[in-house]
Amino acid sequence: TFGPMTTYYFLLCLTNPDQSTPIFGEIFLFTLPILLLVVAILNSNNIRDMEEDKALGVNTLASMLGPKLSRVYFAALQVAPHFIAAWLMDKYNCPGLLLTFLVIPRSLWQIYRVCIRNISALRGPARKSVVKETSDTVLIYGLATAMGLACSPRGEPVNVVGVAVSMAVMAFFYATLQ
Repeated sequence: TFGPMTTYYFLLCLTNPDQSTPIFGEIFLFTLPILLLVVAILNSNNIRDMEEDKALGVNTLASMLGPKLSRVYFAALQVAPHFIAAWLMDKYNCPGLLLTFLVIPRSLWQIYRVCIRNISALRGPARKSVVKETSDTVLIYGLATAMGLACSPRGEPVNVVGVAVSMAVMAFFYATLQ
């Protein structure tokens, strides 16, 4: 319940439940991409530690799926949020969600790092950085979602200045989180 339930709880606390309860489904849909990316953080950690976990008898989803399927699962967790954002953009007329597409290169980089490159060969800080980089991707995606919705609320025209500022913020995070 990483994102949807927490968001809904705060919405109930801050608003009239009679007004917020009917939109719970929409809240769930708009927070689902972040939920999937947060699960990807856990999965990247499990993939990274799969050999050690298996040797210690620790059962994780990654160890149960095995090396190939756990990586396919990770890739799906990285790609699905972008498809969901495209669907939400179309269904709810929120063109600001296009900002989330700026995160696609980073998601693809994460897929390369976790799924294609051999994590087991990494040692020291490089090995630990896999989870941090996945977390950074979640941060950037979340900011892109929030800024995109703020720049173009449902059914409203796009605020060009807001998009420009949002893109500058995204560029800053891309540069600093490398």
